[in-house]
Amino acid sequence: MKKTNTALILAAVAMATLALAATSGNAASIGVNFGRNQASDTLASTDTAGVVAQDNWNNRLGGGSGASQVWDDSGGLLTTTVAVSTPWNHYSGSGTATADHKLMSGNLDGNNTSTLSATFNGIPYAEYDVYVYFDGSNGGDQREGTYTVDGNAKTGIDLAGATFSGTFIEDTGNGGNYLKWSGLTNPNIVVVSAKPIDGPDPVDRAPMNAIQIVEATAPPTIPEPMTMLAVGMSVAGLGRYVRKRRRA
Repeated sequence: MKKTNTALILAAVAMATLALAATSGNAASIGVNFGRNQASDTLASTDTAGVVAQDNWNNRLGGGSGASQVWDDSGGLLTTTVAVSTPWNHYSGSGTATADHKLMSGNLDGNNTSTLSATFNGIPYAEYDVYVYFDGSNGGDQREGTYTVDGNAKTGIDLAGATFSGTFIEDTGNGGNYLKWSGLTNPNIVVVSAKPIDGPDPVDRAPMNAIQIVEATAPPTIPEPMTMLAVGMSVAGLGRYVRKRRRA
């Protein structure tokens, strides 16, 4: 019985040690915040915001901009670039109570004569999800827009009177404040654009407050050879200790 218990203990220790040594890494992300050139629309590097909460958002405020590098949620500068094309910037009226409110406070948009687009090149993730956030200053009017990510179109409905209150709601057909595209793999020419749909609101706008690109799966951290050696030595040492205790 003692031998069986000892074997079970050694096996449990080995499995637990290996589980700690081989863990999944955290998914990385890139966040781009849009809005006006105002403090209320600007996120600090320490502001944590988004459906997938992250720091180090890239602020692209005031309208269109040429291609420029972005950093990821860790603050590391990437070779990934984003270029933004739009003549318009507005606000939603969500306020600045939290970082999420600031994220949704300002927006860029297109109208019935222009299209808003953000072009990403060099996305470093093998597979990723894209979140497009939208909330405009539509007051009592409902506005709808066609949002396209890498050729895949979805409709976003900005409901009347639904100014962002602190809760993110995915629009699955009944209105909300963000859309999600899953399992994308194109590293170079992912394009996010917004185009308004004619509706009862006389002002045709399709706002875009932010874009977030989130690594779909984080690769596991594989133990290095020295780590495996250390695990083996630890288990062997424990075995010798148990045998000595039994002889004493």
